[in-house]
Amino acid sequence: MQTVSHRARGESDINQEITSDTNPYFVIHDSKGYEAGDTSIFDELVTFIDDRVKRIELSEKIHMVWICIATPCAGSRVLEYRTEHIIKLCVENELPFLVVFTKYDELVAECFLELADSDSGSCETPEDEDEIKRMAAENAIKERHNFALNSFRSFLTFAMNTSRLIMRRL
Repeated sequence: MQTVSHRARGESDINQEITSDTNPYFVIHDSKGYEAGDTSIFDELVTFIDDRVKRIELSEKIHMVWICIATPCAGSRVLEYRTEHIIKLCVENELPFLVVFTKYDELVAECFLELADSDSGSCETPEDEDEIKRMAAENAIKERHNFALNSFRSFLTFAMNTSRLIMRRL
């Protein structure tokens, strides 16, 4: 059973199917997400992927992996080792994957604080605060765009090198 929480990590069982009443062919398997220092959930995810890749029945195979990662802020790493491992596993098994950036609001808040602390970010009226919020959102978009471009250049190099190694083995 899956539960949602806005303050803590939700509960889920990756082996439990989640289906839609409107489309029973759309099936989701949700992992809890792995945290630093907790290898059991990560190991469970890898085992699930390994198992589902070997399944013969199309309805039991994985059709796409969604990888949710926190929107990186300046100076942080985009992909941690275990996320790279999951992506490598997807590439090796020819599983399509989609990276979803979460917690974008935290990047906007960081940009807002930087602007508010700067000389150009004085808030004397509500209109000033609205302008700073608008500028923070713009800066977050620019920062995310630039950071993502630079980070994903190295990520794409990693993915391409992984693909080449797999192709050499075949």
